[in-house]
Amino acid sequence: LASLREAEPDPELARGVRAGELARLRRAEDASTEIPRDIAVLHGVIVGSLGRSGVRVGDEQFAASLQRLSQIFGEIQARVTETIVRERTGEASRDGLTGLPLAPELHEWLRVFAAGQERYGHPFAVLAIDIDGLKRINEAFGRSAGDRMLTAVADLINAEVRNADRVFRLGGDEFCVLAPGKPASLALPLAHRLRAAVDEAQIEIRPRIAITVGLASCPEDGEGPEELLEAAVEATYAAKAVGEGVALAGGRVQDS
Repeated sequence: LASLREAEPDPELARGVRAGELARLRRAEDASTEIPRDIAVLHGVIVGSLGRSGVRVGDEQFAASLQRLSQIFGEIQARVTETIVRERTGEASRDGLTGLPLAPELHEWLRVFAAGQERYGHPFAVLAIDIDGLKRINEAFGRSAGDRMLTAVADLINAEVRNADRVFRLGGDEFCVLAPGKPASLALPLAHRLRAAVDEAQIEIRPRIAITVGLASCPEDGEGPEELLEAAVEATYAAKAVGEGVALAGGRVQDS
């Protein structure tokens, strides 16, 4: 018995080893894409095993249980991904004025969504948002008024996007939204809602501001973070050049 007890692993040591291994995985360069992938693989293995087990508690009840399991795994995957992204970019990547994440976190999420598109074919849209007229606000009412306007625009954007969407401030008068699960053409209604919300919020304000939105799709307009963001920003330039408020990258025609 004594020899058996000596052979038993130390629970505290085992937990320490597992914690150290998890910390190493989370610090890895590809942690934000590989760990969520592993969770998705585990989900698939469990669902597949249940499907082959022959166990049924009524088809409807079984299907409902599988749906709840998928929701749980989806929530775990989303929270793990967000935690790793925050750890990799740090709280310093948050904008002190609007509270939105900045470019470092944007690029990390672009990597996450691009990996999802490559592996599973899940499209996503990138919306580059440029505020027109902010300089006039600063000149007419002062920088503090311009800062309040920036905060108001950030709040309006957050109010219009889905829970799955990600909003970022790029600095100055520029914002960005990542809309997973849809190409840019299907994100056009969001772009138009954002423009309408900014316009309607300024009933008595003069001078007024407006926003221009450029949209790009992965993989149609690029697969890498820099390429996609550049395509969306260039679409804002194209929109302004022709006097439009919304434009798709590559000169594609709006289809909504």
